[in-house]
Amino acid sequence: MGINRSLIALAAVMGMIALTGCSADETDAGRVAAEDGDITLTSGIGQTRTASELQTDAVSTSVTVGTFGVSAGTLVTNGNNNQYSVAASGALTPKSKGMKWPSGKVGTVDIFAYAPYQEGWTYNASNTFSVSDDQSTDAGYLASDLLYASVTGQTYSASPVALKFQHQLARINVNVTTATDRPADLPSSVDLYIGGTLRTYSFNPSTGKGAVSGSTTKNIKIAKGVNVGKGYTAYAVIVPQTVKKGEKFLKIDKGTSDMVVAKLQSDVTFEEGKTYNFKAVVSPEGIILTLGSVSLTEWGASTDIGNATTEQIL
Repeated sequence: MGINRSLIALAAVMGMIALTGCSADETDAGRVAAEDGDITLTSGIGQTRTASELQTDAVSTSVTVGTFGVSAGTLVTNGNNNQYSVAASGALTPKSKGMKWPSGKVGTVDIFAYAPYQEGWTYNASNTFSVSDDQSTDAGYLASDLLYASVTGQTYSASPVALKFQHQLARINVNVTTATDRPADLPSSVDLYIGGTLRTYSFNPSTGKGAVSGSTTKNIKIAKGVNVGKGYTAYAVIVPQTVKKGEKFLKIDKGTSDMVVAKLQSDVTFEEGKTYNFKAVVSPEGIILTLGSVSLTEWGASTDIGNATTEQIL
């Protein structure tokens, strides 16, 4: 997982470097393809770039965006959950027809957008979103990283409307190592899981508000077949929620009938738009699991793991 994400991230960085040299002609050519009266859109993420991660300052070209356009309380033409693809430049292109400015290009438009696209969503009601139970692949991770942007009171402009997306859910970073002085009794290849979390989120695009829903927890695979001997960091997106003390939060599957697990020793409330950095040190006796730095809206893989608030030795 780490290798694939690093390669994709490197390609994204190179793509961004190449894009800085794009000419005005190339940009204008993309706009000419839009029909008269179309609302043209561009995307970005309001985060600090971290080159090793997915979707830090740009929406991935591997996902599509859903958009709603509303004027005077009514959906504009083609403004009902319209699906857009994402270019490396951040430009959004409708899969079919673009949203339209109101007739005569007068009045204002409110635009609500999210990614990844979900069929059947409506803009002014609660919609159900579930994170993937297998985020060990880039596809599973991107399918779980719910992004949201809104702009209101937009008047007609020939220039694209810029959508600044934010991460709507919470992210967990887990750095797993084995004790250097007491090697753990682990095989060279293990699977990592996050346990004890609810996976479903109810979200209203018109307000940008959401809440955890459902009552059934399920393991989320965050890495497959990795060697944690020299240290390995895995990532997962979870629904904002409070996970209670005693939950089996980190699980290491050794490929046998049992798992090595670490429980939370206190309640932890995971909030939207935040990254939670855990460090797990595995020894033959079990796992020391520490919750360290918590950063707002930055998906970066911080290595600042300190100020322990959660610890469990099994």
